[in-house]
Formats: sequence, structure tokens, C-alpha cells
Amino acid sequence: MKNVQTKTTDNAVVLALYPHRKGIAYACMKSPTSMIESKRYYLPALKSEYLNKSRQLLQYFCPDVVILEDYTCRLSRKHKRVIRLIDDIVLQAKELDLNVSQYKREQIQDVFRQFGASTKNDIAQTIANWLPEYKKILPKPRNFYNPESSMQDEFDAISLAYTHYFLAK
Repeated sequence: MKNVQTKTTDNAVVLALYPHRKGIAYACMKSPTSMIESKRYYLPALKSEYLNKSRQLLQYFCPDVVILEDYTCRLSRKHKRVIRLIDDIVLQAKELDLNVSQYKREQIQDVFRQFGASTKNDIAQTIANWLPEYKKILPKPRNFYNPESSMQDEFDAISLAYTHYFLAK
């Protein structure tokens, strides 16, 4: 990550939330080189559980900006339930008077393509190179007939945070 120019230079706390069908993953960063915390939670398929967890994260980290995926792009294959959760999390963040930014999958790919990463696996590898502590949870390359690794959700949240750092004005 050395000698890489991002557009944001302040130490604003960025919280990237990545809800998925089995739970929610998040990455909270203070800068592109300073991870505060990232995790993934597996939750029952109850909307209330997802919203309770997202509210806890928003209140605990008190971020300057909340980052979520923009599901309106052609590459998004989000389930309707996850789409509704993203919309509800946006409302939660706005109720708490937090700034919200959303990035499309294409924007994430465009950012990481600069570093030779075009697939989710390539993006995860790039993140692990920038943040060596993530090498130990790096998902193995996926074959088309295997399900995606549960570790990938955490890398998806981190990739959202990095996209914000590279694209925010």
C-alpha cells in the first residue's frame, strides 16, 4: 500500500457493512493502512437480527461514513431480502445522522483493476498483500462448482472500504 495515492487523506472512521444471505460482515478503518476491526457474523434469517447487529455496529464505531454496496448495477445478484436489508441499514444510518456512500460492484472492480486484480479472489489477494494480517484467512481460489468461502464476505467488506478511499472526493 506504500506509494499508493488515495483521494481521502483525513483520518475519518469508515465503516463498510456487507450484509449477505447468512449474516453480515464489516470492516472499520481509520485509513487505508489502519484497520480498526473487521469480522463476519452469522445470523438467523430474521430481519430483526440483522438490523440489531447493524445498529450495534453503527453505534459502537460511530463512523464518519458508512459504506454499503450499491445493488443497482448489472453485476449485482443480491437476493431481494439482502436488498431490503441494505435499504434498511441506509435508513438506520441516516436516522443516526451518519453519512452513507454506496459503491457498485463495477466501481470496486475498477479500483482494484489498477492493481491487476479483476476477480474476487484477486481482490482478496491484493488486500492480503496490503494488510499482511489477512493472509491467514485468505480464501482459497474458488472453482465454479464450489460455493464461495465464508471468509470472502470479510474481504468484500474490506474491498468496499478501499473503494471508498480511492473514489471519495
